[in-house]
Amino acid sequence: MRPFSINIRGRVKNFNLPKNQPLVPLFEAIVNAIHAIGERKSTDPSFEGQIIIRILRDGQFVLDGTGELPQIQSFEIIDNGIGFNEANIASFMESDSTYKAQIGGKGVGRFSWLIAFEKAEIESVYSEEDEYVKRSFDFSISNSGINDALTDCTGYNDNQTTVRLLNYIKPYADNVPKRSITIAMRIIQHCLVYFISDDCPRIILQDIDETHDLNRIFKEKIRSEANSKTVSLPLRIHPELFEPCS
Repeated sequence: MRPFSINIRGRVKNFNLPKNQPLVPLFEAIVNAIHAIGERKSTDPSFEGQIIIRILRDGQFVLDGTGELPQIQSFEIIDNGIGFNEANIASFMESDSTYKAQIGGKGVGRFSWLIAFEKAEIESVYSEEDEYVKRSFDFSISNSGINDALTDCTGYNDNQTTVRLLNYIKPYADNVPKRSITIAMRIIQHCLVYFISDDCPRIILQDIDETHDLNRIFKEKIRSEANSKTVSLPLRIHPELFEPCS
């Protein structure tokens, strides 16, 4: 058992997350995935990163009687970045870690997960000394540490880290956009600096019956418009490109 270097409950209590910003924990998980991909790419320039974001709803494949989409309950974020190796797990266990400071990481974003969700589950498969190993653990307010033991892993031919943000807590659950296209546009808006970069990994958002290629949306709806006129950063994004929250 590896203990946290801080009091998780106290750190979460002091983290301010307005109820009208329920997607911040998702944004943090996506940015972490982008950083993990960038870290792997720094040692393997030919590597192609990918992030898959899955929306998990109540009654996952069943629409209710009104034809409305079921409420969003959880998110799953999967990436093929560097993984939770020893350096990254050590950073995760500290508050205000400076491990990613040079790429803009503040080391506190993961605490937003425990404000808006009951818990997070992390499963990371990565290559170590030419063999794949797996590290799995839960991240919750009640945990004073994690079981960070590595297990041998067969059947994998690439790294894969999965972060599950499970069970939205009120009032955040009541403020989540219902439509996946709205969430797609909010992700692009928040991560704009990464989408502008030529090194942006492929990012896919999957819902019950539709899939959104965020890189394509950025290229076709945002970058094309930005290139058609002279603008200054931050890019001017027209409101009509974003679906209403309801």
